[in-house]
Amino acid sequence: MQSSLKEVDAPACVKLLKSLNYRISEEEHSSLCDGLTGLYSFGWHIFGLFVILISSLIGVFLPLIITHVACLSRNPYIFAFSKAMATGVLLSASMIHLINEGAHMFLEPCVGAWVSSYKAYAFLFALIAALLMQALDIELATIAERWIRRNKANKSHNTISQNPHDQLTQPYLSSNSPSRCKDENLLGSSPTEVPLVLKNTCEHARNDDCHGHQHFFEMSQDMGMARKVISAICMEFGVALHSIFVGIVVGLTTDDELSPLLIALFFHQMFEGMSLGSRLVDAKFRGALEIILAAIFTLSAPFGMALSISVVKVSRDAMSGSTFVETIAVLESFCGGILLYLAFTLLLFDFPEDLRKFCADGMPGRVKRKLGLFFALWFGMGLMAFVGKSL
Repeated sequence: MQSSLKEVDAPACVKLLKSLNYRISEEEHSSLCDGLTGLYSFGWHIFGLFVILISSLIGVFLPLIITHVACLSRNPYIFAFSKAMATGVLLSASMIHLINEGAHMFLEPCVGAWVSSYKAYAFLFALIAALLMQALDIELATIAERWIRRNKANKSHNTISQNPHDQLTQPYLSSNSPSRCKDENLLGSSPTEVPLVLKNTCEHARNDDCHGHQHFFEMSQDMGMARKVISAICMEFGVALHSIFVGIVVGLTTDDELSPLLIALFFHQMFEGMSLGSRLVDAKFRGALEIILAAIFTLSAPFGMALSISVVKVSRDAMSGSTFVETIAVLESFCGGILLYLAFTLLLFDFPEDLRKFCADGMPGRVKRKLGLFFALWFGMGLMAFVGKSL
């Protein structure tokens, strides 16, 4: 009789223990589906807002300050090292802090039935964002190239029309002129003078070799800078939007969860700010635009946190439920795709360019510099991945 009871009760006990363990794990995991369920102190959250503000400020303005420090600005390798580290930070932020978080939010119990029909929505939205960024990048580069060509054509036309009398009255161009063509002997003229028709051909004809190569070089330089500007603006959009979501989520945490979260987010915002600041410096914005873009990132996470704190003050359950969770999940995944595209752009284009610039064959200390850049890349990635463990 006792043995039969044991046989009957053993499976029931196992089921009971499993259900208790499941309930305990549910209680330990705070969900945005249920709203706030613990102690919430407005003063403690406002303090956290200023902590995040300071960390964002330090991170984004540190690369900008370095460019104005004489002993650091004289060594451009320091900036390349910080940019390599920022690339690793961006890789981890996109995969671990955004796409991974979006995937977890799609697993929340309150999400709609449409989520269960496809298990990889987070990665799908990330891919869509990356492909949209690629299309936008190409289109903006095409517009920039067209504008640069038009601007150079206008400058060339203005140069010709400024002194037409001098061009007509000077039949020859001396050999020490900077515009002298190297192939003048092919046309039968002496090395010391060039006919006027050759001057016009060398300076202004579209298909002339001696000017065409110089024009192509100038175009390549201008397009390289235009691409850096486009990349910086796109990164600003992705990182600032992500920071707003981070601020919203932090503002919806209870006091028990806020303390360890603030430590992780301090480094999170600082490293992301360093990544963005390095890109802003590389783009070489003129005037106050660089400061404005840095200030937008600095205020983005505190803005999101202030928004959620003010909403919680009105109603503790205002930012909860399936619609809110689904919106955050989609936007987190989308921002992850944006930052992933930008990270691989830095990894595949800027990083090899810095290797060629500072670690080319024959340069003194090239092996140490090369190892330093790879160390910075991996260190930035690992550091941000470690921070993601606490989030």
